[in-house]
Amino acid sequence: MNMKPNLSKYSIHYRDMDPATADRALSSLQRRIEDFRLRLDLGKILPWIKGPDVLDFPIGTGRFYPHLLGRYNVFGYDIAGEYVRRARTRHPEIAAHFAECSFETIDASRSFDTIVTLRTLNNVGDTELAVRNVASILKPKGRWIFNYPVTGARYSELPALLSRHGLRVISECDYDFHAGTVHDGSLGQRIYARYLRLIEAGLVPYAVFGAVDRVFASRGTHLFVCEKSVS
Repeated sequence: MNMKPNLSKYSIHYRDMDPATADRALSSLQRRIEDFRLRLDLGKILPWIKGPDVLDFPIGTGRFYPHLLGRYNVFGYDIAGEYVRRARTRHPEIAAHFAECSFETIDASRSFDTIVTLRTLNNVGDTELAVRNVASILKPKGRWIFNYPVTGARYSELPALLSRHGLRVISECDYDFHAGTVHDGSLGQRIYARYLRLIEAGLVPYAVFGAVDRVFASRGTHLFVCEKSVS
């Protein structure tokens, strides 16, 4: 008897996303802070990617996977049908490479050399199931690259959890201070909001942003690079 997946409120929000909500999310990419965060992603993640088949999961607003096109066979999964439809329209030449798929109900029709999961795993309802499902679609010696907040409920358990499903952590580093500021107190959030305003006004160059992130990133998320065992 098949059981319905335990979807978190986060997953349900994206599963049920309407076009207007997707438009608002896409418009957020125009912010300077999002450009800075993308540059951070590319600098820290691209060196770890191995091909030829690379899955961006979830694709979200579609800011990461376009930077892989022309280098790898790019695929994209997302629980949000609206994001998948837009990706297919934007890249009709690989429309068949995008599919509606969740971490709880994985599409196992393909396997991949690298899977990239950004700012998502800590919001999935069943972390164990998500890890097991991702491992099931990785090729032997394939890599899963994801980030997870140090304040996340299962952060301390991750190495053991990954190991249970044949995934060995080959790198872990500080990553993305921005994602951790939600856990700061009211004073810290006010200071950070002012910092964001300076960024949006063009008064903080990327070099300064990068330096600040390196100093405080340990309070945000960590980037994990895992490799799947051969057997």
